[in-house]
Amino acid sequence: MAKALAVYSYHFGLSLRRTSQLISFLEPASHEAVRKWYRRLGRHVPAVKRRRRAVVAIDETKLKIRGHEVFLWAAIDIRSREVVYVGLSSGRTDWEALAFIKKVMSLCAGTPIFLTDRGPWYEKAFRRLGVKFQKMTHGLRNYIEQWFGIIKRRTWRFHNSFPNRSSFDSARSWTWAFTSFYNLERPVNLSEEVLS
Repeated sequence: MAKALAVYSYHFGLSLRRTSQLISFLEPASHEAVRKWYRRLGRHVPAVKRRRRAVVAIDETKLKIRGHEVFLWAAIDIRSREVVYVGLSSGRTDWEALAFIKKVMSLCAGTPIFLTDRGPWYEKAFRRLGVKFQKMTHGLRNYIEQWFGIIKRRTWRFHNSFPNRSSFDSARSWTWAFTSFYNLERPVNLSEEVLS
């Protein structure tokens, strides 16, 4: 029970140290223990399954690891609001976009319509794949923007930079755990339940 409370307290915004202080009323736990619980439990949340998706919005945002800029890529299923896939890269070129889109497509039965912003890396990647996409700044793409708003509010505690001893792998592990918990507690679209 203490571990579950710690994981959700941290997920919803408490720092590792504040979470360990809160949990200490139930069970002694260091902030490092809370960090490990979060990542470990995040790996046990059911993985995103391959399924038919009509429309998927994709985007990327900048974060920092040890003062170096990295890019967090994300794809969200518009109908279910499920984050299909997240990835980290050190660059933002059409090759990184291509690798990301291929991974997203592997989790889609059939080929969805992709919604992107005006980033030139998307256009080159989609043309190489021969896949339909639409450039859009508002409308249905707002769902991916809202998700980035949630993750930015969470990383704001780190000043949009992962803690100073983070590695690329530990940042990736954190984003996967965060996404897994988000998908577990996300608001479910009623049409998803009816159509599944």
